[in-house]
Amino acid sequence: MLSLLLLSLTVFNTLQFDLDWAVFRSENDSGRVEFYYGVPYDQLTFQPGTEGIFALFTVGTEMNGIDVQFSESGTINKRARVKSFQEAVQHQRTFVDQFSIIAPPGSYQVRVTIADSLNQGTIIDTVNIPDFTSRLALSSIQLALAILRDTATGRFVVVPNPGRRFDSRAQNLFAYWEVYGLLPDSGNYQFSYLLLDRTTQDTVVRSLPVVRKKSGSKATVTLELGIENLAEGSYIFAVNVTDLSTNQTVNARQQFTIGSPAPIPRPYTFQPSPQEEKYYRKLEFIATPKELAYYNSLSDTGKMSYLAWFWSKHNLAEFVRRMETAEGRYRSGRTSGINTDRGRVYVRYGEPDAVERKTMEMEIKPREYWFYYQLGYTFVFIDTRGDGNYRLAWTNSPDEPATGLENLLTPEEIDQFR
Repeated sequence: MLSLLLLSLTVFNTLQFDLDWAVFRSENDSGRVEFYYGVPYDQLTFQPGTEGIFALFTVGTEMNGIDVQFSESGTINKRARVKSFQEAVQHQRTFVDQFSIIAPPGSYQVRVTIADSLNQGTIIDTVNIPDFTSRLALSSIQLALAILRDTATGRFVVVPNPGRRFDSRAQNLFAYWEVYGLLPDSGNYQFSYLLLDRTTQDTVVRSLPVVRKKSGSKATVTLELGIENLAEGSYIFAVNVTDLSTNQTVNARQQFTIGSPAPIPRPYTFQPSPQEEKYYRKLEFIATPKELAYYNSLSDTGKMSYLAWFWSKHNLAEFVRRMETAEGRYRSGRTSGINTDRGRVYVRYGEPDAVERKTMEMEIKPREYWFYYQLGYTFVFIDTRGDGNYRLAWTNSPDEPATGLENLLTPEEIDQFR
């Protein structure tokens, strides 16, 4: 079990992620909503593992009809893994995945929440599922990083871009959409597209009509569009499709952004104050054994990156305050306060909710009882040598190893605590 730290030692931030969705026709007149999300590596809390480092997080979804009686919710457990902390920093990893929900036509409010052990973020959006069966219709336009074709099945594999942000150094943008309701004859359909500057609404690119042979009532369209000459900014990709047998026309549009190249990846930077520098590397007081072993295995450069990342997830100022308090309050002879049992427990768990002391009873060594009511933990410290250095004799915290002093508890203490 991971060590439980008092909330003030943990930095709870809003987890930032990208979310996009596209609606396609499904069976039984329903729509299939595909959701795509992307979580940057620096938003997740990693733990060392046997095959690199990993982060556990959950993806929770609530989809409730606004004008239709339908609701669905669920939670997916996910695991993101990278080979090493340095590799994640160097390549600025983003974890991209997707899931889908099948629902009848209508308008829906969707809430997607991604959370790990420290942080949580929520995006709320409105999704409209059209009735694809009543007329010529288009699916959503999915703007992607790449479109691959499975040579075995002939199906397309679309690599999502949940943020719909494209690097200005990129050569191409990929688009995918589906057409429904074509007259299933031997005729043709055609499509054309526009790129509009979203700010000025000026046409930046206008294509000629592309004519294709129909092969039934449905068509799948993939497009590779060069964007290397487009300036940075926000754009609208607009599509127009016509069934040439019926002259029915339908259109759809999607927004995207072209931005400047990503900066050269840099390790985390964290500049501690002179007071914080004294304790900046003392992870052993709050890190888990796996975290500490992973940190000790890193090179000097890797350790600096890991320290900066670690303290972006934990409250260094509160840690320093506890270390200073423990140093002054629990010093015993030549033993520094942070190296005593009471000092170590104070740093890890914070100020106890209550403390009881027994110091004057016959044949009973002085002891202190620390109670953490919110955590449900009790600590029994005993001055075994009469030198004022109270040693931890017993605790019910599962994160603490056996002390070897449990035999010093009185029968009354055994009945009360064990």
